[in-house]
Amino acid sequence: MNLADHISFAYDLAKDVYQGRDLKLLLLGSWFPDMYITGVMHHSETHTGGERFLSYCEKNCPKYTPLAKGIILHQKADELFHNGYLREKIDSVKKRVAFVDRPFFERYAHGIIELGGAFIEKDNLPFKIREALKCRIGDLRCYLDFLDKNLKERAKVYAVVELGKLFYRFKVSSKEREKLDNLVINLSAFTLSSLTKKKVFKNGFNLPALVAGSFYYFFGKEKNLETIERMKRLILQAKEELEKDYFQYWDWVNTRLKTYLWR
Repeated sequence: MNLADHISFAYDLAKDVYQGRDLKLLLLGSWFPDMYITGVMHHSETHTGGERFLSYCEKNCPKYTPLAKGIILHQKADELFHNGYLREKIDSVKKRVAFVDRPFFERYAHGIIELGGAFIEKDNLPFKIREALKCRIGDLRCYLDFLDKNLKERAKVYAVVELGKLFYRFKVSSKEREKLDNLVINLSAFTLSSLTKKKVFKNGFNLPALVAGSFYYFFGKEKNLETIERMKRLILQAKEELEKDYFQYWDWVNTRLKTYLWR
C-alpha cells in the first residue's frame, strides 16, 4: 500500500469525524509507519504496536490519540491490502506480462502493484498531503517516548521526518496529472543512481521524498538503468489493472476501518 494513498483514503474516511489539528494528527499517523523505507526503523517496529501506542497516549498524552488512531488505520489497511487485494492483482497482472518481463515482475511484483496504485489519480491529493504535513516535528515526541529509543536514534527520526516534510512540499503537484505520472516514473532512474550515491536532488524538482524512497526500497538492488523502461512498462500495466476497481476496493476497506476512529 503506497504512502500517498494511505493519506488520501484516511482523509476521505476521517474528514467528517475529525477536524482541525486532530485531523492533521490522524493524517500524520496514517503515513508515518512507512518511514521504515528510510532505514531508520524496521518495518516490524513501525507497523506493529498501534493499539499499545493508543493506550499509551490515552494515559500519558491524550491529545495525541488521533496520531495513534492514524497509525492503527495504516496497519489495518495494510493487513487488508496485503492479505487479499495485492495477491489478487499480482495474479491478474502476471497473466498479461510478456515472457521477457516475467522474471523481473515475479521478483518485484509487490512494488510494481503498489506503485501502480500510486499513479491512479485521487481527488485533491496535493491538498491532502499538505494537510498531513502541517503537524510539527515535535508532534512525534510522544511516539518516540513510547518507543523508548536512545537519543541518537530519536535524532535520526527527527531528521528524516524533517527531510520528508521538505521534499513533500513539491511543485510538481501543480503539473498536469499525465506529466506528473511520467515525471515520477522516469525519475526512478534518477532515484536509483543518485540516492544510491547519497546525493540530494539537484535537478530543480522537489520530488516527494518518500515516493522516491519507495522506488529505492523496491528497486534499489537494480543498478542497471536499462531496467527502467521495463519497470515503467510493468507499473503502467499494474495501473491499468488496478483502475478497474481500485476505488471500489478502498470504499470497502474504509467501511471496515471506521470502527477504529471511535475506539
